[in-house]
Amino acid sequence: MGRPRKRDAHLLPYVRLKHGAYWYIKIVPNVRFGSTLPEAMARYYEIVDAPTVASTMGSVFDRYGLDVLPRKGPETQRKYRASLVLLRAFFGPMAPADVRPRHVY
Repeated sequence: MGRPRKRDAHLLPYVRLKHGAYWYIKIVPNVRFGSTLPEAMARYYEIVDAPTVASTMGSVFDRYGLDVLPRKGPETQRKYRASLVLLRAFFGPMAPADVRPRHVY
């Protein structure tokens, strides 16, 4: 666990104030939330607090792209994004509960 912030402690996790704008730095490329705090907070809850219940595999792939993929290396990200396009074409509209081992095989 990292140390607590000494400045800008009022900001939410992964939100930084840089060059007069609020930025979300957890994903690459960083996302600009806006230049005012209320605007940044609204954008934060719009992106970060999206519903976590996945209704389709497409939403699972979207969540993977936001949470896991940014932690990978650049070349790995490029290859995984290409794979996600193919997976989304077949599994995209399916419900996660409907995916069977034979589909993956």
